[in-house]
Amino acid sequence: MIVCRVLIEWPKPPGGAPTNRPSRLRIIQRVAIICRTDGRFLFTACWLRTPVLWNDAVTGLESRALGFEEYQRELSSAGLSLVGKCDDQGENHYLDAIKT
Repeated sequence: MIVCRVLIEWPKPPGGAPTNRPSRLRIIQRVAIICRTDGRFLFTACWLRTPVLWNDAVTGLESRALGFEEYQRELSSAGLSLVGKCDDQGENHYLDAIKT
């Protein structure tokens, strides 16, 4: 059963991925508004403890990860609780949150 299904238009610079904190916070807040109570939000994110910068392998543009603790704060401020994190076989990182 899909409790929350969201298509988000990411605010992107030309040819690149969203890189700034305000954009990500707006996206998290929008998901929290749309999800029902107990709805889940699974998203890709680098969940290292500290923020990370790297050049995207496809676009060559700078990408940023906020860091695990910052994601926790942002999710919490939007009414979501972090309930898990995992990697897939391609070494992509995921965070799993639930609306409380």
